[in-house]
Amino acid sequence: LPEYDLDEILSDVERLSNEVKEKYRKELDGRTLPEISVEVLQRGDAAPPTNPKSEIVTLLKEALKKLRGKEAIAGGIGGGTFAAHFRRLGIPAVVWATLDETAHQPNEYAKIDNMVEDAKVMAALALL
Repeated sequence: LPEYDLDEILSDVERLSNEVKEKYRKELDGRTLPEISVEVLQRGDAAPPTNPKSEIVTLLKEALKKLRGKEAIAGGIGGGTFAAHFRRLGIPAVVWATLDETAHQPNEYAKIDNMVEDAKVMAALALL
């Protein structure tokens, strides 16, 4: 999420690994211990967030209220979406979907009815 600085997080990981090494060195009277190393294999700093008062957020909320009877709130997720590419270019972007919270789990699925209703919401954005 944008409010977390990855450099600070990596610094915390380094500090904690040093604390663990020191703790176990003392407990084992200084005997040789396995080393702890941190290697960043992939890094994806968060794109700047879309302003919750932006036109696209306001329109999506309106479409969700009119078509689905849902009161939407703006927020973020701890994952990557296509919207990040737009936000890095300075284009306000939103992501929304009706899900059963099975993403990235065994037996992940998406309901066709949900996709149809979501498509209606996205189509309505062009008409509002």
